Amino acid sequence: MKAGQYLTFKIKQNVYGLEIRSVREIKHMQPVSALPDVPPYMVGVINLRDHIIPIMDLRIRLGVEETQFTKDTCIIVVESDSRRMGLIVDSVNTVTDLTDSQIDSTLHETENGGFVRAIGKLEDALVLLIDIKNCFVSENDVVLVKEAA
Repeated sequence: MKAGQYLTFKIKQNVYGLEIRSVREIKHMQPVSALPDVPPYMVGVINLRDHIIPIMDLRIRLGVEETQFTKDTCIIVVESDSRRMGLIVDSVNTVTDLTDSQIDSTLHETENGGFVRAIGKLEDALVLLIDIKNCFVSENDVVLVKEAA
């Protein structure tokens, strides 16, 4: 992970970050149309301005206990290699700048499928930085994303 701007958001008590260049938009939670025979974390699809967007509950994908949606629950629409996906998160915080000296990239591949690739250090919090490309690596996810596109 490299220095730049990151959109920060919360899942439970943890703060996560995505490179802002991969974020297309943020939507309030809306009804999701379920699909059969997909992994539990792929909760379905939404129609976003005549584009079908697959939706991943990032809480489930990261192995965090699922909670009820609140007024703060959002869908972050991200794009990588011309593929789009929506990520359900508990709340969106802010955009923050991280310098190289604030990013610790010494993490090894972890149980979460390599989603968390580095840790950003802020004065008041640690930010778990997600590699968005790894959100698309599962064979089932890639098939779903390609079919939805």
